[in-house]
Amino acid sequence: MNMELFEQMKVVLSKELDVPDEKLRLDSSLVDDLGADSLDLVQLALEMEERFGVELSERDVIGLKSVGDVVKYVDARIKSGAAPMAAVSQQT
Repeated sequence: MNMELFEQMKVVLSKELDVPDEKLRLDSSLVDDLGADSLDLVQLALEMEERFGVELSERDVIGLKSVGDVVKYVDARIKSGAAPMAAVSQQT
């Protein structure tokens, strides 16, 4: 698990979900523990795209269950070299 990314992700999650840092653990459920709904998750995806510079699938993000799932997903997208948003916009 990329703990540095987890620490960065805590900032995003805390801000977007209005949840204190100390409540954010890798096994925290986005819905049950943090009270996120589908609109929160879409907004979270947009914020993560901007912050980390990768394209994320809103459908994938909505399917993630825990904070750890989000960290693993974003880490995988960064490592795979997911197209930066500017590159995606230029292709369409």
